Amino acid sequence: MDELITQAISRKRPTFDFDKWQKEHPSEIETYQSQAGRICKSTRPLDIWKIVMKSKITKLAAAAVIIGAILIGLNVNGTSALAQMVRALSEVENIHIDSGYSLSIWNGQVQRHQYWLRKPNYYREAKANGDIIIDNGSRRLTIYTNKKQAQLAESWQAFHPLAEEQTFHFAYLLRDHNIMEKFKSEIEISPLPAESNDTTLVYKIDNWSGLAPEEGRLWADAKTMLPLRVRAHVKKDTGERKYESDIKYEFNYDRIPDEFFSTAIPEGFTELPQIKPFTLSGKVIDEHRQPVSGAVVYATFESSIYVLNDVTQTDGTFALKPVTKKDQIELPIFIRAFRPDDTSHVAWTFLRDPEDRRTKLELLGTIAGDPGKIEFVTDGEGRRVFTGAEEIVLKMEPASAITGTVTDDEGNPIPNVAVTIEGELSQKDRSRSDSYEINFGDPDDLWRWRVNTDKQGKYTFTNLPQLWEKCIFSLHLEKEGYWSKYDGFANDGPFQTQTVDVQLFRKNLVTVTGRVVDNHGASVVCCRVYNFAHGKDWDITTKTVTDEQGYFKLENCRAAPDLKIKIRALSEHEWDFDRKKYNIDADEFVYYPRTQVPIDYKPGKKKYHVEITPERPDITIEVVVADSAGKAIPGHKVRLRAGANRSFYWKEETATDENGRVVFTEVPREEDVSMKVAGGGKFEQVRMPVELIPGKKEYKIEVILLTEEEYKSRKEDQ
Repeated sequence: MDELITQAISRKRPTFDFDKWQKEHPSEIETYQSQAGRICKSTRPLDIWKIVMKSKITKLAAAAVIIGAILIGLNVNGTSALAQMVRALSEVENIHIDSGYSLSIWNGQVQRHQYWLRKPNYYREAKANGDIIIDNGSRRLTIYTNKKQAQLAESWQAFHPLAEEQTFHFAYLLRDHNIMEKFKSEIEISPLPAESNDTTLVYKIDNWSGLAPEEGRLWADAKTMLPLRVRAHVKKDTGERKYESDIKYEFNYDRIPDEFFSTAIPEGFTELPQIKPFTLSGKVIDEHRQPVSGAVVYATFESSIYVLNDVTQTDGTFALKPVTKKDQIELPIFIRAFRPDDTSHVAWTFLRDPEDRRTKLELLGTIAGDPGKIEFVTDGEGRRVFTGAEEIVLKMEPASAITGTVTDDEGNPIPNVAVTIEGELSQKDRSRSDSYEINFGDPDDLWRWRVNTDKQGKYTFTNLPQLWEKCIFSLHLEKEGYWSKYDGFANDGPFQTQTVDVQLFRKNLVTVTGRVVDNHGASVVCCRVYNFAHGKDWDITTKTVTDEQGYFKLENCRAAPDLKIKIRALSEHEWDFDRKKYNIDADEFVYYPRTQVPIDYKPGKKKYHVEITPERPDITIEVVVADSAGKAIPGHKVRLRAGANRSFYWKEETATDENGRVVFTEVPREEDVSMKVAGGGKFEQVRMPVELIPGKKEYKIEVILLTEEEYKSRKEDQ
């Protein structure tokens, strides 16, 4: 019904065809599937979900838009009842929708929303929490009913057309659905003559956005074909959770009075500070502090995919205003300016939220320019709303450039490769989650700056800020017929020109067969096998396990000179899972450290065979636990762990015998081996690394446990 309503408001709203999108965007699908990780330590791929989820507001809007665009669609032909309803709705001027829905997990609570729409630009929404939004095309009023507060702002319709204002009511019903999964997304109805009459037609809802309602009815006016009401009871099973939903819609087409769309502050309500129109304004100056006219100014946002741009006036001033949804503009913001006829200079600055925890972290360099006066206002829900910045100063300074040549696996230049660039500002004492990602802006490609290689395979990015040491510049390269790739570098400090040559590989697939037999001649059974190239595991779907004789067949591997076949260490739980999944007859689990072998790559060759010989763990470590008096401590837990990887490691834990002794056998020779002896309440626990010596297979470790009193006493003496 949402689609019907939306089409009544505007016939120009685009529909979303996921199959068509897949065909038209093969590189995006390929990148999503195979480039989920980082290729080199100095680069990180673009992550649209991270961009969306970093915004508190955007992630809510995006969820509704994505769910609505992909899941809420009508397959309407010219003669169907639904098509007649679309035509009827397109002719009405007023629509009032009263919707309600409940979920079993809400313990019977009903969420009620109401919407009033009047062409051409009047909108009113009453939310389930009592808040009201009114937008008349000039002003937008938000009424916080429970707090007796109201707040005015400019109308959103300049960047958020009325046709897009309609909230997708089905979001709660389908919120657990995987949006990347293809499934039938139509609303299908069939007539019920026995329940219809001369004034009202009744239809059974056979399909509600991929779900079959147990009790679904749609009533329509027999004369006008306008929908009157909807009732549906839907059950959903996500695999992890089952719940039921009751859905109700009531429609009314009477004229809505003008006063219903009034944006006057209601009597008895406190008016909050008005949210003024968003603007980023300032001036671009040269190194002599003279105004720079004709400079292109870009503003890009970490939390959205949009870019603002303007050209400076004769006095060097600029004013950046949004051209899309206003609620997607948040800090931090990267602003860059340059004259198109001068590639040797650039002006830039970086706007940060003073209350963002990352702002408290010290950068390794100094932000250029002056970010000006950053302004906020508080709305009725207590949220700080960023409303813009003024008096921004961008001062020209020497710029840097990144250039390079893109070649294929035979060294031939590749023309028309799309190369995009992004950056990352370095800070002291921070994790990657604390980093600032910056985009340099390109109005032809949203927030990403993209260039194409020429006939010689060359590309160049100019007018880049020099930044400071350890800042990262990341490149993403893609061309049809080649595997896309990420590359880049962490700079050592300001630079004038940096060359980054990149090699792309054609989309050739090869098959690799082989056998895994350890150094004692025993077949390695139910072992995971992967293909490995360019410094990462390729397509996660290209994997297999060895059979009862250790044989494997790995298909659809990416052909590359550095292609390797790798076996990866498993935990006993994972091994048992694979054994059951692939119905492999195996009795004994043995942890084998990661082992990889290269293939003898030859261009054009499609099939390869390799033999992999991992070393069977043969180290024995004996641990004896006693107290400070030399008395053995029986029944005490000792844990041994091997492997530096947090996800894949060997671990074994057992208790000491009556002599305080425990023996670990078949300990793998991993990079990081450590031991932990539990305290057991009376004693202080002990943690210590275990150093393995090349060639040595047997070790004995004696551990003396101190009581809490002994530990404190010795610590005081020290």
